[in-house]
Amino acid sequence: HERTSSRRLTHEKHSSLFYLREAILSSDEYRIRLNSLIEAYNRDTVVFIHLEKTGGTTLHHVLATNYSPERASPSHYSYLSDFSLFDNTYDFFSCHIDYDTALRIPRASKRLIALFREPVERLISQYRFWRSHPLSDSLGEYDPSRLAKELNPEDFFSHPRVLPLPMI
Repeated sequence: HERTSSRRLTHEKHSSLFYLREAILSSDEYRIRLNSLIEAYNRDTVVFIHLEKTGGTTLHHVLATNYSPERASPSHYSYLSDFSLFDNTYDFFSCHIDYDTALRIPRASKRLIALFREPVERLISQYRFWRSHPLSDSLGEYDPSRLAKELNPEDFFSHPRVLPLPMI
């Protein structure tokens, strides 16, 4: 509470939004963050579009060995929910994302990599994964694992809750 109060007083000393904005933009903290963003933007980047059930986790580990640990994203990283522009330190992204999202990663130079698998084999692998996967309490009846445990593959893949899933 004490810290919040002093921060509030610091911001309240500015007579208008214009002067507050001016103070922020001329601060050392802002300059450091901006320089960090510019430096990151100009580094070469590899983006591995990790398609599920294609051996991607193995490929992630092989590719990540080419980067220091702080420069490689975790395996199964989700750009849309986990990535913060200001915390950006990665030169290697390994993400469950689509092509258009990969293009929006803010870097001047990106090399995109994706590993594909024969579609029917990939779907069979996905189905087996869900059958062996523990049920999720948070997803309830919408958990694909629940349906995979209850239905044969043909009924599973024609189920109205499964058809719209992005990985299908």
